[in-house]
Amino acid sequence: AASLAKLFVQVPYSGELSDDVKRQHDDKERFVYGCLKAIDDVLMRRGQHPLQVQSAWHLGLRGLFFMQAVLNRTPNGTVIEGEPWDARNTYWRFGAKGLLWACYRSERTVAEVQEQYEVRLPGRDERDLVEVYNWFDTMFNAVVVEGEWLKRPTLHGASRLRRVPIAVGVSGNSPLISQQRLTSGSGDYANTIKEYAESIYGSSRGVFDSWNEIMSIYLDNVNRGREQSYVFASHTGEKPIEGDINESGTVLGIQTGETINPVPVPEIAKSTAQLASLVSGEIQRASLPFPAYGDAPFQLSGIAINILNQTNMTVLAPVLRGMTSVTHQVSELLVDQYLTGAFDDLKLDGLHRSRHYFNVTIPPARIDNLPAVVIRYVPELPQDDA
Repeated sequence: AASLAKLFVQVPYSGELSDDVKRQHDDKERFVYGCLKAIDDVLMRRGQHPLQVQSAWHLGLRGLFFMQAVLNRTPNGTVIEGEPWDARNTYWRFGAKGLLWACYRSERTVAEVQEQYEVRLPGRDERDLVEVYNWFDTMFNAVVVEGEWLKRPTLHGASRLRRVPIAVGVSGNSPLISQQRLTSGSGDYANTIKEYAESIYGSSRGVFDSWNEIMSIYLDNVNRGREQSYVFASHTGEKPIEGDINESGTVLGIQTGETINPVPVPEIAKSTAQLASLVSGEIQRASLPFPAYGDAPFQLSGIAINILNQTNMTVLAPVLRGMTSVTHQVSELLVDQYLTGAFDDLKLDGLHRSRHYFNVTIPPARIDNLPAVVIRYVPELPQDDA
């Protein structure tokens, strides 16, 4: 639902403004839509998912998401560089006003590195993997691979703003609380950060071990019934059974007095089904319920759908909030860099929120001195048709 939510970009204005100023507000909306589409176009050409899909995945499963958003001047004009960063491979430090620096570690093939940074890595096969470190602070960007400079410290697009051009999105509801000494006097510290930026499965993580054990019991019982054990009573007790007795159509030859009897499959404890139902309920209460995936055993009423939507939103709301924050930060970073006047005019295309296609060049002066962008993600949840 989060990856399919509708994105709305708005630059609000009152009815007292002139028509030209209102069109300026619309141009700023087009600028943001166009920048986001330009980022998605590059990501999809690389075989990756669009920004909205990636942010929904990372915030839903990782609980934390970083996104590089920087303008870069090239001989061919201004280029928008948008790169998703996986939190598990990101290093960062916050200050009083935001990020002080951030660094992303990724594995790339030698061929990818040579093509992207227009360098040669002698003595390496093009298919070899190398670790690439991409560093940003408030002024400089540098890239290092295995102790060698791919890109020496260079002023980046947001250096005039004294900002790190990295957006940060956080999911979950637990705030970041400083560690405090426990009152027990043991000298230990409470690990308060472990609940920060949790995935949607954080609350049910400890329940899945019980669920997997219950499923293994059922699977083992089914397997015993499919491939049963048998007692072959012969005169000597040493005669082997020739052929696979469990295979369909197998013919077995036995002598008079010999018998083949299946070993009864032990019954599962009657409380197992009840326990499975309880554990399943705990999983659904802690994450998305099964009907959210279309698994509804019966037709739901309008009231039931509304209750289901409210339940879904308790899980989706933190993810959507993180997605909104990332998209807003990316938009503001690109707008503020563009307004410094250090870049050529951008020609952008895309669909406006009115679903009208645009392909326009928007100069910086056209979107200057306007209100901040408002970002909204509206999920499409099941509705009652009645």
